[in-house]
Amino acid sequence: MASCIEGQSYADVQQALCAQTVIVTCEELVSEESLRREPERNQIPLFAVQYVCPVRWGAHPYAVYNYYDYDPRQLKSYHEAADSDDGLERYLQRFVHGAKDHSGYLEAVGGLERLNSLVADPQYGYQPTLQRRRLSQ
Repeated sequence: MASCIEGQSYADVQQALCAQTVIVTCEELVSEESLRREPERNQIPLFAVQYVCPVRWGAHPYAVYNYYDYDPRQLKSYHEAADSDDGLERYLQRFVHGAKDHSGYLEAVGGLERLNSLVADPQYGYQPTLQRRRLSQ
């Protein structure tokens, strides 16, 4: 078994091969049969991976190709907060330190209503109707 990366891999493979410990997070676990069907997509070999953990919405506010698009509203919120130390501290308190766990973070960013608006259209691999510009909070 190996780890399948759908879409662009950037430096993921090289970083995994250089790391002492690799924990792969994924949107879903798939069968070994599914991985064997397209072996060329299994880019991180088994010997390099210590753990595989399913974490739905784990890349948020960024995107996972064919699963969900990036969250421009959340990225804008972070960008604006990072303009000052106080703003960044408030942001971190609300979305990082103040969240009990990943579920708490997902609720803080808008819950399932917000997240479902980011779900990728299978035809495109991203959400073509997502408003990406001129955002209001």
